[in-house]
Amino acid sequence: MKADGFDPNSPATLGLGANLAFPPVQALAIAGQLDGGLNRTNFRLAMRSIDMTPPMLLPGIRLHLNGLKDAYIVESGLFRRWDAAKQTDIRQGDVIDLDGRAKNCAWDRAASVCR
Repeated sequence: MKADGFDPNSPATLGLGANLAFPPVQALAIAGQLDGGLNRTNFRLAMRSIDMTPPMLLPGIRLHLNGLKDAYIVESGLFRRWDAAKQTDIRQGDVIDLDGRAKNCAWDRAASVCR
């Protein structure tokens, strides 16, 4: 990390790593408990059926996939407004949950777009 200009002791770097690592680490734990143990098929099955609320997301936002029906792991969010005087962002309203509403698409390699 240092060679690429990142401080490995930075809270932001640590937080990003925890956010990115949480789903596959959980999927590895789940896959290892399935018949056949930890293998590629069970890992993919575990990832595609993940349904949990990680501790680093705001309440009301969860990680959820549903096989081939819903391929987007996070479909929730909220609006926030930056308060320059307080140097913080202020939550605007409730979590917007669109889980399962986005249509899956097929990736077109030639055009580099989702269709």
